[in-house]
Amino acid sequence: MRGKGRGYLCWLMVKLPTWEGTMGVKGLQTYMENYCPEACYRVSIKDLIETYRRETDREPVIVVDGSSCLRRLYGDLEWIQGGQLKEYVDICVSFVKAFESVGARLVFYFDGATIERKRPTWIERRVRSSIRECDEEIAEYALRNRCFAILGQDTDYIIFEGAHYYLSIMRLDLRTMTTLNYNRWALARYLGIQPYHLPLLASLVGNDVVPADDLRSVAGYVRNLPSGPAMFQALPAVAHTVFYDERRARQLESSIRSYHVDVHASSSHHVRSTSHWDMVLTKACELHVQCEIPNLLWSIMAGLPYEQSTGMEDFRLADLPPSATAMRALRQRIYGLLTHEKPRKDGDGVHPTIEEWCMSGPHSLQRPALVDAVPVPGRNTHFIAGAGMVGGEV
Repeated sequence: MRGKGRGYLCWLMVKLPTWEGTMGVKGLQTYMENYCPEACYRVSIKDLIETYRRETDREPVIVVDGSSCLRRLYGDLEWIQGGQLKEYVDICVSFVKAFESVGARLVFYFDGATIERKRPTWIERRVRSSIRECDEEIAEYALRNRCFAILGQDTDYIIFEGAHYYLSIMRLDLRTMTTLNYNRWALARYLGIQPYHLPLLASLVGNDVVPADDLRSVAGYVRNLPSGPAMFQALPAVAHTVFYDERRARQLESSIRSYHVDVHASSSHHVRSTSHWDMVLTKACELHVQCEIPNLLWSIMAGLPYEQSTGMEDFRLADLPPSATAMRALRQRIYGLLTHEKPRKDGDGVHPTIEEWCMSGPHSLQRPALVDAVPVPGRNTHFIAGAGMVGGEV
């Protein structure tokens, strides 16, 4: 079952995704590659682009799931002593040029802090940080702008209604510009269901109760369910049949709705309030989406937790504290700066408490640490505005 997550684009050398843990619906990629060749086949990106141009007379835009591409692009470069970043940059440049040579324009998305609202206003930039679950924003962007393809490695893109094509970064051959295409319509035909049933199917098989090998039998059950509002009314019965627990119906509904891409939603993320803090948040969100400020800044200002994955350190040694602990005092002062102008609850003047999820040794991630922000000395009530975040350039 699909759920919300919080994530940051972490330091490349510390957190690289592995292909064994491909994201999305558990087992779906393997199932399609092994049992459904009509829905998973090799394609020439150049040929697809030429056909797309001829049929639509539109520029072929490929939305790249940047986070799922890191491992593929970094390849076999050394990483233990800090990484071969110069060589990595060269690979990234070659990657972009390879797509430009066949006439594609790339738009990159990277994981950012997760909240419910978003800012989907079209901004003419090639790199964007997400403010919700990254794959949701990618699918929404692709559908709203009628993009040519999504390039990544997340089977959720098979379930979403998004671009014309979902292309595999894992199977990409830059020399021949060929890769695998996963076809959601062909998958639905193979399973004997309608595409609008895919979110329910994914919600049922994407858990530890229903094995992915039972995909076709589950599809046979889903095939007889109604669509639209009637489907949601049937979810208690579905939850009882599959999980023997009608209370799971709410989880099923949340999972299904998370796959819904609303292209008619308002494209404005600006808050209507004219309060100073709301204007600061709006500007911070805009800069975050445009990748002009680090993810940390906006996420802390928006009230989200701080997250830090493990670094290359030995927690058994006692001569130095863990890096997360050693840097906490500095983070507290940063929190104080970022929340200095945030209105206090009931005007009590108490500075905010930040939730931290930091790896600092065994059992350190069992519960979050609650860290107080250190207030900024003095009475400058418009510190961030004075720094240029509102009403000027950063």
